[in-house]
Amino acid sequence: KILAAVNIVILRKEKIKLNNKKIWVLSILYPILYFLSEVFGVKLTSSSETGLIVALMPVFIAVLASVFLGEKLDFLQYIFIIISVTGVVLINLENFSARGNFLGLGILLAGVFIASVYNILARSLSLEYTPSEISYFMIRTGAVFFSLILLISKIKENKLSFYFVSLQN
Repeated sequence: KILAAVNIVILRKEKIKLNNKKIWVLSILYPILYFLSEVFGVKLTSSSETGLIVALMPVFIAVLASVFLGEKLDFLQYIFIIISVTGVVLINLENFSARGNFLGLGILLAGVFIASVYNILARSLSLEYTPSEISYFMIRTGAVFFSLILLISKIKENKLSFYFVSLQN
């Protein structure tokens, strides 16, 4: 993925503006903080609980867009948000299993909030950056961060060779 992002930047000869703090915040929110919260939240809860919490994302985005961007939802948007959340609830009712792990639910809610803030920030940054610049920055930041996590874990396990094997795939 990182090679694809680099190719986009090289082929289009785009210069990434690295001095804007918002682009750094964006790339830390997503993929780093969002994926960390999702992984740990899913680990502590059931898949049905996860589905219900993640289904709240459109609601969070709508509220944040209203507060920070001044967007107003029309009647149909409210209806479709309700239908969306209700659909997820109905799908999960049949096989619902609640572990009741409030820490896991809190982490998942934090992840939904993080993804919602990312969505709002990405909208405002789309006025300053092209989609390929935003994608490149996020992919690069995520690749470096998660590669470092893998490298550190393999060093701790005394299995450094596995780190290089994983890079071959």
